[in-house]
Amino acid sequence: MKDNLRYSASDNHFFEDLIYHFLEWFKRLWIIILLLAVLCCGLMTAYTYFTYSPKYSASATFTVNVDVSQSSAQKYNQATANQLAKTFPNILTSGALKKVICRDLGVDSINEEITASVVTDTNLFTIKVVSSNPQRAYNVLSSVITNYPQVAKFVIGSTQLNLLDTSSISTVPINYPDYTKKATVGAVGGAFIGLVIILFLSISTSTIIRSSDITACFNTLCLAGVPEFTRKKRSNQEKNSIIPNVEDINVNYKFRESIFTLRNNVIRKSKENNLKSILVTSTISGEGKSVVATNLARGIALKGYKTVLVDFDLRIPSIAEYINVKEDVNSISDYINGKVGLNSCVYSTHSENLFIAIQKTGCSDASEMVGSEKAREFVSRLCSIFDFVIIDTPPAGYLADASVIADYVDGVVYVVAQDVVSRGSIADSLTSFDTLNTKVIGAVLNRIVKGTESISYGKYGRYRYGGYRGKKNTYSAYKSLGTHSEKSLNANGVEFEDE
Repeated sequence: MKDNLRYSASDNHFFEDLIYHFLEWFKRLWIIILLLAVLCCGLMTAYTYFTYSPKYSASATFTVNVDVSQSSAQKYNQATANQLAKTFPNILTSGALKKVICRDLGVDSINEEITASVVTDTNLFTIKVVSSNPQRAYNVLSSVITNYPQVAKFVIGSTQLNLLDTSSISTVPINYPDYTKKATVGAVGGAFIGLVIILFLSISTSTIIRSSDITACFNTLCLAGVPEFTRKKRSNQEKNSIIPNVEDINVNYKFRESIFTLRNNVIRKSKENNLKSILVTSTISGEGKSVVATNLARGIALKGYKTVLVDFDLRIPSIAEYINVKEDVNSISDYINGKVGLNSCVYSTHSENLFIAIQKTGCSDASEMVGSEKAREFVSRLCSIFDFVIIDTPPAGYLADASVIADYVDGVVYVVAQDVVSRGSIADSLTSFDTLNTKVIGAVLNRIVKGTESISYGKYGRYRYGGYRGKKNTYSAYKSLGTHSEKSLNANGVEFEDE
């Protein structure tokens, strides 16, 4: 089974799935993006505030003149100004000017930024000093004005600098921070980080989105796609006791039709392969396997087949709660432990052709029970009596119970919730059935809410999958199939062998 698994990026639905997963992750994590944006906004603003160091500038502008003829004076003055601007960085780098300035100011070194520029096509030459101290910036500028011509004449010859304008001591920083801009940059950066995280999660997410994915990835037939189901708000008591009932005509027709499609496919595959006992499982809990098993049994019974629904999840049984069993009835474990006979632990219901064998409380030794000869005998005897035996089991991805039970049943229906479990995990669970004689009939894509097979019904959970509009189901009373007699015949005409 695992050999059939494919993660190819060349899949026709690769980009469609990527967009789908991205939107799904965005819906789940949008608050994280918002928090990252706010956090980075605050951090950027705080960093700007605490690292801010004010800078002050002082500048002076000169005209550059050279002693040449009047006709060529302007041309030479412009060329000289350009030459001064080009050589100024070299003069600074050489340290000659800085040494003169340090000696003039009586300091060991200067850290101020000193630059020079020329206005294009003019002989205007500007020297600018930037410092963290406004007085220091002014003092350095004054020293540069005094000493620069003496240093420059050794490079470009004798020139005359005529001071046009010089700034006074500045009291306003030239680099006052724009906190709004910094906060915006931080917020955008934080949101971008969040989106990158979501994109990474989207790329790394490989779940089942559509029915065709099941066939493509696992070479397994998709028997049906079952939509997610919601109901109107009810009391807590009703919320914990009602699941969608395919027998109720008030249940949304899409849900009912999907169950009927599943039922018809299971019946057809069972006849083709001579199957009677059908195990229903999933990879993890919460995928809706018990709901599917319950309604599959109801659907088959509606078709006129004598059907028994068996809750073989002896660790965490749920069928009794799903169908609102309140009476103190005998459990499957009572039969396996030899406390009661088959007639005393199988019950008919108010639904024609539908019977149940349930477990009321969890068992600590469930593994030993499901692997016992008594459990095997239990299923075998049911198969001799009923047309179909639908068995709900624990998730195959968690426990080995499902594969143990599968060893003595005829077929497996595997429930896959849309966009919940990774393809690799599903493949690993399906692999556990490869070595058994049990046939995997197919899979059910359950809880369909979005995507190419979108049917929007709301949220899902163990006690939130279901309910329906209309009357409550009638699984509140049971009729025993008989007492310990030589032959027992219940009202529906099912005859049991001797106990």
